[in-house]
Amino acid sequence: MGSYLTAFLVGGAICLVAQLLFDLTPLTPAHVLVIFVVAGG
Repeated sequence: MGSYLTAFLVGGAICLVAQLLFDLTPLTPAHVLVIFVVAGG
């Protein structure tokens, strides 16, 4: 059950970062997607 909670919290944190990037910068969703892909690779 702990792994579900961890996955939920990590996924929520990623969504929070993405939403802040959308709201506070002039970046488009495509830009944010590329940032996440490059950061994860």
